[in-house]
Amino acid sequence: METLSTDGAEPRNPAERAGICIADLSEIETGTMDRSISTITRMADALKLMLDDLVCSWT
Repeated sequence: METLSTDGAEPRNPAERAGICIADLSEIETGTMDRSISTITRMADALKLMLDDLVCSWT
């Protein structure tokens, strides 16, 4: 999963920015892996989102 950064730089991998592997991110997205608060926080930071916005998008 690759996204363009908002500053126009080269594509970056949000999983790598959050410190998790792409396979784990995929399992989190599909609900086959439990999410810890520290992982969710790192994901929100990597995506430049408020933690609240990220959590609410999963409900």
